Amino acid sequence: IWGVMMKKELTGKKLDPNDPEVQKLSYELAMYEQHAKQVEAQIKELQKVMNNLSLTLEGLKGFKKDKESLYSMGSGVMVKGKIVDEDNVLVDAGSGILLEMDKDSAMKHVNKQIEEVKEEYNKKDQMLVEVVGQIDVLNKKARKLLGQD
Repeated sequence: IWGVMMKKELTGKKLDPNDPEVQKLSYELAMYEQHAKQVEAQIKELQKVMNNLSLTLEGLKGFKKDKESLYSMGSGVMVKGKIVDEDNVLVDAGSGILLEMDKDSAMKHVNKQIEEVKEEYNKKDQMLVEVVGQIDVLNKKARKLLGQD
């Protein structure tokens, strides 16, 4: 709104920044813009999670006995090793608890997680569309207030 107000001032018409309507509109725009940034950041994080899950699924598909690979020990530490049991894997259930699952069950588990993340992604994407729509409405109000429409 301030950019629009500056244009208004350049045309010789002054708009009082202390006007309650201007302040309200400016505040609402700032809030919606901040919310849009937060939702965009959440969407980016969900994309990263989805990419990680997809890589995990691909790793499970290529999981073969005696295949040499690097395995994470945590905190960026890797160890080279060979798979000795291609039928079972350990799946992090949270809170430091690992569950032993057969490969197919682990793949189903990862696919379920992918679907949950996709669902959340779609919700956030729709939320972003709605927030951007509200920003557009407020920008139109600002232009109207300034007599620019």
